[in-house]
Parts: sequence; structure tokens; C-alpha cells
Amino acid sequence: MSTGWYLCIRLTLWLSGVVIAFLPTLVAASDLPADIFGAVAVINSEGLFRDLFFGVVPAAVLAIATVIDYLCVGRIEMSNSAFALALLGIIGNIFVLSAGLIGFLQIPVHASPLTSGPFIAYSALIYVSLLLSLVTEIGVSWSHNNHRRRLSTR
Repeated sequence: MSTGWYLCIRLTLWLSGVVIAFLPTLVAASDLPADIFGAVAVINSEGLFRDLFFGVVPAAVLAIATVIDYLCVGRIEMSNSAFALALLGIIGNIFVLSAGLIGFLQIPVHASPLTSGPFIAYSALIYVSLLLSLVTEIGVSWSHNNHRRRLSTR
């Protein structure tokens, strides 16, 4: 399978997991604007911000699973730098999972809208978490597929 198709499949899986995790919150919120930052502000104003932390869970878990699969398939022939980057991907996404759990537990159920300081901090945490898991997913999927293609041509 070409690397482009493989990355499209992995990206579709990642997006599906994130969108499905966000779907209950998006349905519960009313009159969401088209831009992501405005939508997050509306979700916060309706007291649903806590639920946004569910989106980081499938993103991080999928990235961790991809890295572990890569390590299981190619560890023997993997360079030390590729192995180190894979381990950093696992550690980073474990932090993403931990941040999602901590953020979810810190915000009380049926909380009033967050003030600007916590809103900016928690929003940044969610954005960075999703970005880290996406970068891990794409980077490792690309490397993993190239590694499998090299093995199949031997």
C-alpha cells in the first residue's frame, strides 16, 4: 500500500475517533459557529467545557497503539533515533491522557463557564494534546509504512 493511502486511512481513523468523542458535546451545545475557537467559547458559555477533554482520549490512545504496533513490528531493524522518537511518542501521549484526565477531574460537573485564565489554559491544553497525538500518529504511521514496504521488497 502506498504511503499516501496508508496515511489517509490512519488520518481518517484519528479524525473519526476525535469527532465521535466530541459529538455528544457538539450536539448538546446550541448555535455553534463554524470556527473552532468560537465553538469552544460557546461550549464554555453553556457549561460544557469539561466534556471537551473526552476528545483527547481516543486521539492519544490511537497514537499510542500505532507506536506500540510500530515497535512490535520493527524494533529489531529500527535505528536508535527512530526507537527514541517512538518512545517519546508514547511518553508524550501518556502525558496527553493524563492531562485529559486531570482536566476532566478539575472542572466540576455542571460548572459555570470558565473565566478567561482557566479557559485559555485548558483550551491550549486540549489543542496541544490533539496536535501532539496527530503529529505522533502521522509521523509514526509514515515511518511504519515505509518500514513495512522496505521489508516486503527484500
